[in-house]
Amino acid sequence: MVAQLILKHHLTVSYFPEESYPAMKGEFARILDELSKQGIHETIYLDGLDQLQPEIDGSRDLSFLPPQPPQGMVIVLGSRPDETLKPLEILHRVDYDLPPLSETDALSLWRSVQPGMADGLFHDLYTALKGNALFVHLAADTMQDASVVDATSLIKQIEQNPQNLFGITLERIKRVPLSKWDTVWKPMLALLLVAQEPLRLDVLGDLLGHDHDTMQDAVLVLGGLVSQGIDHQVALHHLLFRDYLAASVFNDRDVKRWHQELSNWCAKDVDAIWSDDRDPIEQARRVYARHHYITHLSGAENWPTLWQVLDAGDYGEQKTRFDPSTRLYALDLDRGRESVIKAGQSTEEHIQNLPRLWKYSLLRTSLTSRVDQWPDNAFEVLVILGRTQEALERIQLLSDPEQQITLWCKMLAQCDTKNYNIILNRIQQSVSQLSRHHTDTLATIAETTATSGNIDRALSITAAIENNDRTGILKKIARTAATSGDIDRALSIAATIENDNSRSYALTAIAEAIATSGNIDRALSIAATIENDNSRSYALKKIAETIATSGDIDRALSIAATIENDNSRSYALTAIAEAIATSGNIDRALSIAATIENDNSRSYALKKIAEAIATSGDIDRALSIAATIENNDRTGILATIAETAVASGDIDRALSIAATIPDDRMRINTFITMAPVIQSAEKILSIIHKEWFQSKTHDMTLYSFCLINLLSENNLWLITTIIKSQGWVNDQLKRLG
Repeated sequence: MVAQLILKHHLTVSYFPEESYPAMKGEFARILDELSKQGIHETIYLDGLDQLQPEIDGSRDLSFLPPQPPQGMVIVLGSRPDETLKPLEILHRVDYDLPPLSETDALSLWRSVQPGMADGLFHDLYTALKGNALFVHLAADTMQDASVVDATSLIKQIEQNPQNLFGITLERIKRVPLSKWDTVWKPMLALLLVAQEPLRLDVLGDLLGHDHDTMQDAVLVLGGLVSQGIDHQVALHHLLFRDYLAASVFNDRDVKRWHQELSNWCAKDVDAIWSDDRDPIEQARRVYARHHYITHLSGAENWPTLWQVLDAGDYGEQKTRFDPSTRLYALDLDRGRESVIKAGQSTEEHIQNLPRLWKYSLLRTSLTSRVDQWPDNAFEVLVILGRTQEALERIQLLSDPEQQITLWCKMLAQCDTKNYNIILNRIQQSVSQLSRHHTDTLATIAETTATSGNIDRALSITAAIENNDRTGILKKIARTAATSGDIDRALSIAATIENDNSRSYALTAIAEAIATSGNIDRALSIAATIENDNSRSYALKKIAETIATSGDIDRALSIAATIENDNSRSYALTAIAEAIATSGNIDRALSIAATIENDNSRSYALKKIAEAIATSGDIDRALSIAATIENNDRTGILATIAETAVASGDIDRALSIAATIPDDRMRINTFITMAPVIQSAEKILSIIHKEWFQSKTHDMTLYSFCLINLLSENNLWLITTIIKSQGWVNDQLKRLG
């Protein structure tokens, strides 16, 4: 269905998850939704659902069918009037009981194979068959190429017992000239009876020891009893014929023997079945064995071998890797449990087998929630090991869509291009399952997608976000587009943002990206279009900072002078002063800093200038500038100057500078930072001991006390690394009580 819909509607698909049943179900739902959004009307016909292979509990898995197809999508289901459709909770349905094939159509078919037969006989045959379309066609196949006399006799036999139509057909086949009933046709029917899925014609030939032509002739002789698709897969045509063979042609012993034949076929080089092979016949055997080996051991009642396989841990491991949903392995364990019950012939044997029954039952139960219990990093490890596909399939099984998306986002940074597109597709599939409460997750996905360069997909994900929350991610996407050089696209995205502040932010980001690329004039023209005064000032500030960093100080100053907002102008001048100081022109940097009206900004500018001077080695001038800074803002610069001094080898001066830092926590942290360079446990210990007694807060006392205990071990390198983490310190304090 998925493939036909893709081809019919020329859909663009970057991956086709034929190996994953859960993923294929998601792809089917996604395609239906996409077609509906395009206004396309489509009718899908699915006939013979009752012929799907039943699960071990007798039900059929119809979970791929949506209970409510999207608008414009209609699905027509065909099934016998049995239990097949009961599990479906279809919201809107119309039941239609298919009427019998009309007599006119039936007679027309029969006349085509027996033109000389009287209509009266055909009328009586139609009445006996009650217009059953299957039996009408089977009767036509039975009469094919028969003489009028033989056809008349066949019709009378069918009239007497319509339910024996299969037997009448088989008797006719047995009597054909040069019959191969015992050597080819009957063994072929036996294999198809016990086979768990259609088999390739050449596979049947290999199993029975006959060439392709002999097997093709067998298909022609058996006519409507077997069917052969365009892929050369052969199967019994109908479940009714399967039931007839099991009841009237083959006894239980025959069925067990043929199950054993197929289990032997599956078991050839059984360790190799989990890897692929280039030979199509061998590959077909391996894939079939992965699915059905245990089933055939169970059908053959070969309990010792079945238990030996299930008890070997490597079989279950390989099976769950082949099918991460664990559905197939669960079915194997169900058959294992059934085998334990059937194998016991007495109370003593049942008791003896009880531990094995418990084992399979416990393992079967644990499968249902196994993947949900995985830690997140287990999926990442699979990707690192190169088992990306396996990680994808297991993430698909998680019950929480938000956790799925979170893990997929983590995987994006580690996978190749092919898997990157696969993950993006799966993220988009899961987006529709998220409710309004998952806006932050959707925003993260859209931003990640935009960063990867896929702006179109990012916008489509953003469309699933409520309008009020969409503005924030749109401005980020616009900025990403601008950073990548697609300015026009960035501007068009910004134009769709309804919120004024968010639109202004987006335009500011675009202007900054353009300025960084060197196109100052266009950046200024975009900034001029920003309506909000504060946002426009901020945009000009960012442009001025960008220009100053590139070295064009004069133009940066002229732009800064046009900024109306005082704070933004102060910030711009601060950035310009810092850029000048870094280049070595300290006097000009100080003169610019002196023009800054905002006290905090001026202090910050002086701090950055002092840091630049200290880094160049002029400690005295850095200290003199630091002295002009307000007390609270002086803390950071003194720490930087002290660290610079100790790095240059002036230990005593560094310690004296650090001692003047007014903030307790910053002061002790500075000492800790300098410890590896000082390489003197005694000196550091004495300093910390002093700080401990002089500390002003209980928190600092505990902090210092912990540090002193660690220092007693004289392992400075471990201490200076660990002590930077306050969280670790708190954990140790809790441990110590």
